[in-house]
Amino acid sequence: MNPATRELMRSLQIFQKKISRIQVSEELTPMEFGAMSIIDQKSREAGGKRVKVSDISDGCRTSKPMMSKILGELERQGYIQREESEEDRRVACITLTGAGEETLRRATGEYDRFTDWILERLGEENARVLKGLVDRFSEILAGQEECPWREEKQ
Repeated sequence: MNPATRELMRSLQIFQKKISRIQVSEELTPMEFGAMSIIDQKSREAGGKRVKVSDISDGCRTSKPMMSKILGELERQGYIQREESEEDRRVACITLTGAGEETLRRATGEYDRFTDWILERLGEENARVLKGLVDRFSEILAGQEECPWREEKQ
């Protein structure tokens, strides 16, 4: 591995470790916040309708079993309600409860203050450069289900 690659990989590992430890909201984990945000967004887009678990897991880019675990905790806390789909009884649909909407509102405010704090320290130009690099990194990795860098097996 060349030195530049080694330095980049080390920086990405440190960044991932630090970002995974940040819990912006005292009430919600990052995954719970993400799931509730997706529920709220998808419900608004659908005119207030309930949201399928598969839509939430797709929006959060996580597996359905992991999302079921997260939703179970949110349900236990009283932030969401599960109901059977009227079209297909095998499908669970999710809505935010009043307590869930209020908790999401508070958490969103905390998240907004956190991102403002980060951007204030990072600066607008560095934020634009970082966004461009992250976008480019995402483009490179998009659709890379296979590993073109690996040698073909004979």
